[in-house]
Amino acid sequence: MDIRDSVILITSAGTNLGSTLAVHFSSLGAKVIAIDTNEVQLDEIKLRCKEGTFGVITYPIKDYSQNNIQQLFSFVRDELKLSIDVLINYWPSLPLPTLTNCDNAENFSKQLTSLASPIFSFGQAGAEHMKNNEKKSLIINMITFPFDNHSLGLESATSMISGFTKSWSKELYPFNIRVGCVVPGISHTVDNDEVEHWAIIQDELIRSAEYIVSNEYFNGRVMAAEA
Repeated sequence: MDIRDSVILITSAGTNLGSTLAVHFSSLGAKVIAIDTNEVQLDEIKLRCKEGTFGVITYPIKDYSQNNIQQLFSFVRDELKLSIDVLINYWPSLPLPTLTNCDNAENFSKQLTSLASPIFSFGQAGAEHMKNNEKKSLIINMITFPFDNHSLGLESATSMISGFTKSWSKELYPFNIRVGCVVPGISHTVDNDEVEHWAIIQDELIRSAEYIVSNEYFNGRVMAAEA
């Protein structure tokens, strides 16, 4: 897929990585729709763009309820008159609780829902939008974690997002919709200069996303960004 002139929707765009993804793909010629619940952070994306760049459209969303997500995609289709080529389904997350560090099953259920629900909801709405477009499209699932977390919890969350990716890729293949996944390597939790280390990981995550967009044969697989 040619990035130039593609329409790319990015969730969690108000975060540091989300805004960097938005600016990066805009600089490559894509028209970017940046989504977040924090309107102030969304406004900062335009400040990061070069003067005269109009490739980023910001859309503050109240919350990630199914109704608001559907309104977003209706806005893109009916008001902007655009069809989305790429959905970067990005969500910063805590690792899932492990058997030995979880207080109770209810806490596990809440944390699982907080991660799985928006990923699934945006994936579902994005897929429906792309099916109606009848052209080659792509969903990239992406998660990141804070530093200083136990690797077992990271592996659980990564396995879940990987399972979504592989399952969706098979389901959506008949509709010309590819599905890929980008996650930080487990080694990003090592004890070193966290700021420098995260900057390297962030660059790798962005490069990996760009590679998946450009590589028409990448489907149903996971890329781990290592520093």
